[in-house]
Amino acid sequence: GVADSWSIQRVSPEESRPLELQICVGCQQEFMPKAVGRRYCSRSCYDAHLERRRRAKGANKPKPKRMREPGSLGPGRRFVGPVADYCCSRQGLASVQEVQKEIQEKFGLRVGITTIYRAWRRRASEGSSASKNGTIG
Repeated sequence: GVADSWSIQRVSPEESRPLELQICVGCQQEFMPKAVGRRYCSRSCYDAHLERRRRAKGANKPKPKRMREPGSLGPGRRFVGPVADYCCSRQGLASVQEVQKEIQEKFGLRVGITTIYRAWRRRASEGSSASKNGTIG
Protein backbone atom coordinates (compact mmCIF):
# COMPACT_ATOMS: atom_id res chain seq x y z
CA GLY A 1 0.00 0.00 0.00
CA VAL A 2 0.84 3.66 0.07
CA ALA A 3 2.13 3.49 3.60
CA ASP A 4 5.13 1.36 2.58
CA SER A 5 6.48 3.92 0.15
CA TRP A 6 5.87 6.74 2.62
CA SER A 7 7.99 5.22 5.35
CA ILE A 8 10.72 7.46 6.65
CA GLN A 9 14.14 6.70 5.25
CA ARG A 10 16.69 6.77 8.00
CA VAL A 11 20.01 8.23 6.94
CA SER A 12 23.05 6.47 8.23
CA PRO A 13 25.40 8.57 10.41
CA GLU A 14 28.09 8.32 7.71
CA GLU A 15 25.87 10.02 5.13
CA SER A 16 24.41 12.75 7.33
CA ARG A 17 26.11 16.04 8.06
CA PRO A 18 28.46 15.57 10.99
CA LEU A 19 27.63 17.50 14.15
CA GLU A 20 30.18 20.18 14.73
CA LEU A 21 30.79 22.62 17.55
CA GLN A 22 28.46 25.61 17.37
CA ILE A 23 28.53 29.03 18.98
CA CYS A 24 25.34 29.53 20.97
CA VAL A 25 23.35 32.48 19.64
CA GLY A 26 22.30 33.34 23.19
CA CYS A 27 25.42 33.19 25.33
CA GLN A 28 28.12 33.03 22.60
CA GLN A 29 29.65 29.92 24.20
CA GLU A 30 30.81 26.97 22.12
CA PHE A 31 28.67 23.89 22.52
CA MET A 32 28.16 20.51 20.90
CA PRO A 33 24.61 20.39 19.50
CA LYS A 34 22.48 17.26 19.88
CA ALA A 35 21.10 17.79 16.38
CA VAL A 36 22.08 19.63 13.22
CA GLY A 37 20.71 23.15 13.16
CA ARG A 38 20.56 23.78 16.91
CA ARG A 39 21.52 27.37 17.63
CA TYR A 40 21.18 27.47 21.41
CA CYS A 41 23.18 25.48 23.92
CA SER A 42 20.21 24.92 26.23
CA ARG A 43 16.53 25.47 26.71
CA SER A 44 17.18 28.06 29.40
CA CYS A 45 19.44 29.99 27.05
CA TYR A 46 16.74 30.00 24.38
CA ASP A 47 14.10 31.06 26.91
CA ALA A 48 16.30 33.93 28.05
CA HIS A 49 16.67 35.00 24.43
CA LEU A 50 12.88 34.92 23.92
CA GLU A 51 12.40 36.93 27.09
CA ARG A 52 14.88 39.58 25.94
CA ARG A 53 13.09 39.89 22.62
CA ARG A 54 9.72 40.13 24.30
CA ARG A 55 10.99 42.96 26.49
CA ALA A 56 12.62 44.83 23.62
CA LYS A 57 9.54 44.57 21.45
CA GLY A 58 7.59 47.48 22.88
CA ALA A 59 10.60 49.79 23.02
CA ASN A 60 11.86 49.69 19.46
CA LYS A 61 8.78 49.00 17.42
CA PRO A 62 7.03 51.87 15.66
CA LYS A 63 3.30 51.83 16.14
CA PRO A 64 1.49 51.20 12.88
CA LYS A 65 -0.53 54.16 11.75
CA ARG A 66 -4.14 53.24 11.28
CA MET A 67 -4.47 52.96 7.54
CA ARG A 68 -7.41 54.75 5.99
CA GLU A 69 -8.97 53.55 2.80
CA PRO A 70 -7.73 55.68 -0.04
CA GLY A 71 -10.46 58.16 -0.77
CA SER A 72 -11.48 58.63 2.82
CA LEU A 73 -11.04 61.95 4.52
CA GLY A 74 -10.64 61.86 8.25
CA PRO A 75 -10.79 64.72 10.71
CA GLY A 76 -8.08 67.26 10.14
CA ARG A 77 -7.83 66.63 6.41
CA ARG A 78 -8.76 69.79 4.55
CA PHE A 79 -10.97 68.93 1.71
CA VAL A 80 -11.64 71.19 -1.22
CA GLY A 81 -13.22 71.16 -4.61
CA PRO A 82 -16.61 69.79 -5.62
CA VAL A 83 -16.98 67.67 -2.49
CA ALA A 84 -16.44 70.62 -0.18
CA ASP A 85 -18.73 72.82 -2.28
CA TYR A 86 -21.45 70.19 -2.18
CA CYS A 87 -20.94 69.71 1.53
CA CYS A 88 -21.30 73.43 2.19
CA SER A 89 -24.27 73.76 -0.15
CA ARG A 90 -26.13 71.30 2.07
CA GLN A 91 -25.45 73.26 5.23
CA GLY A 92 -28.66 74.07 7.04
CA LEU A 93 -30.63 71.79 4.71
CA ALA A 94 -29.39 68.42 5.93
CA SER A 95 -27.89 67.02 9.10
CA VAL A 96 -24.21 66.17 9.25
CA GLN A 97 -25.07 62.47 9.13
CA GLU A 98 -27.22 62.98 6.04
CA VAL A 99 -24.52 65.00 4.31
CA GLN A 100 -22.01 62.30 5.20
CA LYS A 101 -24.23 59.67 3.60
CA GLU A 102 -24.89 61.80 0.51
CA ILE A 103 -21.17 62.42 -0.06
CA GLN A 104 -20.53 58.69 0.28
CA GLU A 105 -23.18 57.97 -2.35
CA LYS A 106 -22.39 60.82 -4.76
CA PHE A 107 -18.60 60.92 -4.58
CA GLY A 108 -17.71 57.54 -3.09
CA LEU A 109 -15.83 59.34 -0.32
CA ARG A 110 -15.98 58.56 3.35
CA VAL A 111 -15.87 61.91 5.06
CA GLY A 112 -15.64 62.17 8.82
CA ILE A 113 -18.33 64.23 10.52
CA THR A 114 -15.56 66.38 11.97
CA THR A 115 -14.48 67.21 8.44
CA ILE A 116 -17.99 68.32 7.55
CA TYR A 117 -18.29 70.47 10.68
CA ARG A 118 -14.92 72.04 9.89
CA ALA A 119 -15.88 72.78 6.29
CA TRP A 120 -19.09 74.43 7.47
CA ARG A 121 -17.29 76.46 10.08
CA ARG A 122 -14.59 77.49 7.63
CA ARG A 123 -17.17 78.49 5.04
CA ALA A 124 -18.98 80.51 7.70
CA SER A 125 -15.81 82.29 8.80
CA GLU A 126 -15.04 83.14 5.18
CA GLY A 127 -18.41 84.84 5.29
CA SER A 128 -19.76 83.53 1.99
CA SER A 129 -22.59 81.17 2.90
CA ALA A 130 -23.74 82.98 6.02
CA SER A 131 -24.27 86.25 4.19
CA LYS A 132 -25.78 84.60 1.11
CA ASN A 133 -28.50 82.43 2.56
CA GLY A 134 -28.88 84.02 5.94
CA THR A 135 -28.17 80.88 7.99
CA ILE A 136 -26.00 81.15 11.04
CA GLY A 137 -23.72 78.12 11.26
